[in-house]
Amino acid sequence: MRTDTMDSAHEIDDRVQEARRVAEKAVRRGIERLEDLKDEGVHYVKRNPLKAVAVAAGAGLMVGLVTGWIVRRRAS
Repeated sequence: MRTDTMDSAHEIDDRVQEARRVAEKAVRRGIERLEDLKDEGVHYVKRNPLKAVAVAAGAGLMVGLVTGWIVRRRAS
């Protein structure tokens, strides 16, 4: 009985360790992908600086308009 319990505990530990390895690998891949996206963004801005500024300004304008709309709506 005690051997069965120890075997089960070792099996659970092995599965936990494997899950941890898989999770760590997924996190590393995610970090690498985010770094790639950042690099692509930097290169895009360098190739198209005016377009990048226009997009950023448009996004800022939209956020400002939505924020103002929400604030006015809550105030009424």
